[in-house]
Amino acid sequence: MGAGARAAEISGGIRAQEITAVALLGSYFILARIDELPPLLINLQDFMREKAGLGVVLLLVLLPVAMTMALIWKTKEIILTSVFGPEH
Repeated sequence: MGAGARAAEISGGIRAQEITAVALLGSYFILARIDELPPLLINLQDFMREKAGLGVVLLLVLLPVAMTMALIWKTKEIILTSVFGPEH
């Protein structure tokens, strides 16, 4: 697998994680504003607030950011190697 195919695979995974994070955070804030919820959603909301909390949010946000930074770093290395590599 070439570098371009690997980069496309990584960026697809990053995009999926970012969409998931936005969807989960959006649904959490929407559920927080609704006054009357079914008991299942109330239990889910309490679980997210008490037990999952900041750890899950940090994981969902920081993981795509870290992968994006790694992808940008690798792209920079490839460009610098191709411009200032041993052949030149």
